[in-house]
Formats: sequence, structure tokens, C-alpha cells
Amino acid sequence: SPVHARGSMWRTPFVPLRRTLDRLHRTLRRLLVALTASLRGWWPRQLTTTRHRYYVLFKPCTVLCSFESDTARAAVKGRTPRTTLGDLELPIGVHHVGRLDRDSEGLLLLTDDGHFTHEVLHGRRHPKRYWALVTGHPEAEALEAMARGGLHIRGRETKPASVRRLTRSELPTLPPHCSDGQEPSTWLEVILHEGMNRQVRRMTKHAGHYTIRLVRAGVGRLRLEDLGLRPGECRPIAASDVV
Repeated sequence: SPVHARGSMWRTPFVPLRRTLDRLHRTLRRLLVALTASLRGWWPRQLTTTRHRYYVLFKPCTVLCSFESDTARAAVKGRTPRTTLGDLELPIGVHHVGRLDRDSEGLLLLTDDGHFTHEVLHGRRHPKRYWALVTGHPEAEALEAMARGGLHIRGRETKPASVRRLTRSELPTLPPHCSDGQEPSTWLEVILHEGMNRQVRRMTKHAGHYTIRLVRAGVGRLRLEDLGLRPGECRPIAASDVV
């Protein structure tokens, strides 16, 4: 009879089975991760033990959308430090949901709820509404060009948006701004279902009208005109006020 090394006669037939089991184990782990992610979207919040916090801030113009100090960077670049969110009197332990450019103002959400942040930033059901003061008086053709989409920003193509002129009765009551009254201008309302780097400014510039002032006036159900906030003011809200 053939001679085998000790135990090799028993181990060899099980090698393919062990590999099959390893592959099955990896597949099951991937399925479990995917299932957990999908359940996270509808799992009742009241069953969780963590109570998250939600706030809305009227971010002033010229404030950097960061909680880090600008002192070190300013020293390297040889300029005066700029004001950041960290210089404002804001709740501790929260992060900003998305961002606004330094020269933009308006509604900025703050929270410690990562799921809420993802839902607001990536859900098409939660549009972002802006008031844009642009140079000149855009005609219908220019408004259509702004709303058409198709601009390429950092490797992504913008989707169609909603753009319209604001009537005199709809003109927002806002704090004074350094650009007010400098040249002929028109207020527009722009509604986006996405958020890319300086998207509104790029849209209006593409149509031949530069954005002089940009105010985020709404996120989801939240409306700046209903809140009565002044620049720098922050107040608590409920997640249901937005989503």
C-alpha cells in the first residue's frame, strides 16, 4: 500500500473545501456590511441611545468655514489672521454640514450626527436655496444658461438647477454689505440639488453675470426668512426642521 506523510492523506482533500469556506465567509461579511448600511436609513431614531444636537447658524461674510484657527496659516503667508467658525460663540463638539465660501453668507447647519450630515449633503429631497446678487440684468436666455447645468467642476458635471429673478416684493431684507449699491445688479433665486465648489458663482459667470453677493437662504424645509437670524447668531433646531 502507498506510504503517506503523517496526516497528509487527511489534510489534502480538505484544502479546496477550506478555500471555499473562506470565500463564503468573506461574501457573508460583505453582505452583512451592506445590510447594516441599508438598515441605517430607516432604523427608528427613537431606538438609538444617543441624542444628537442640531443647530443653524447665520454664517457672516468673511468668516472661514472651519473650526481651526487661521493664525498659523496666516503667519506662513504673511497676512492678518482671518476669522473662523472657531472664533464665534458656537456649541462645542459639532461639525458643519457642508460649507460656505469665506465671501458667502447665510444658513449653515451644525450637528454631531453623521447620518444627518450624509442625508442633507447627498439627498436630492433636501434642496439648497440661494439668493444671488449678480451684475447687470440677466435676460431669459442668460437665466436658461445658468439653469441648464453641464458645467465641469473638479471632474464632475453639474445637474440642471432652478434659476429665476426675484420680484420687488420678494427682495430679501439683509444686513448691509460692502458690495451694496456699487453697480447695476439683479437678485436671483437659485435652487440646487447638489453642492460643488463655488457652483452658483461659476453658473452666473458662465452666463456673463458675476455674483456680487451670495446668501444661502434655505436648506431642505429651513428658510432664512422664517428664522429672523442676524449674522453670527446660532440657535438649536430639530432634525425634522430640515429633513
